[in-house]
Amino acid sequence: MIQLPFKPLSNQRVTTSIGGIEYTFRLVWNTRAQLYTMDIRVDGVDAVTGINVTSGVDILGQYNLPISNMVAINLANPKAELSKRSIGATSFIFLLTDSEVESINEIQT
Repeated sequence: MIQLPFKPLSNQRVTTSIGGIEYTFRLVWNTRAQLYTMDIRVDGVDAVTGINVTSGVDILGQYNLPISNMVAINLANPKAELSKRSIGATSFIFLLTDSEVESINEIQT
């Protein structure tokens, strides 16, 4: 499990290396829609833009990227949606391995 190092800010950019590939994640709070959107750059090239960041689901599930199983979770209340001030405070974004996802699915069923 990898936790992306976001801070409790409404708009931010984080660059990290995963498996030897450099990723830049940009989070932007959309005031009108009351949700975060994410842009992802892979080795300096835009890969995906405008992904809605929703709590508790695989954010990257529909995209063909070298990474997957990205989940935002509010640790204080797992059923709560993300808020403008929750990322980096009570809500965090994780990249899970396939085996971690399988373990979670087994617990939920």
